[in-house]
Amino acid sequence: MEVSIGIQLMNDPRVLTIRYEDLVLDFEPTLRHICDFLAEPYTKELPTWYSTTNIQWQDSWIGGKVRPIFTTSIGRWRRTRYSSVVETFLSKPQARECLETLGYIPTPEEC
Repeated sequence: MEVSIGIQLMNDPRVLTIRYEDLVLDFEPTLRHICDFLAEPYTKELPTWYSTTNIQWQDSWIGGKVRPIFTTSIGRWRRTRYSSVVETFLSKPQARECLETLGYIPTPEEC
């Protein structure tokens, strides 16, 4: 997986980087920012997209059904049960750089 490409494109005016946490915790302003970036109107239906979407089932979704976004996934990767996967991921310098750049883990200078 080549994560460094995403880092290189973060300041490209054609790229908008949105953190899941920002979308969940500050939904409407983040969604408005996305709409502005795409030059699309913000509509009253957007906050309740899950009730009007044509997609009603997806195997990868919890329970398979479309639901609103929720905060319980925030920081889930930090749970002990995922520590070996996270450790393997963080052993890759480019992955570590990506998480540092996005503010998920402190940079060496911040430690």
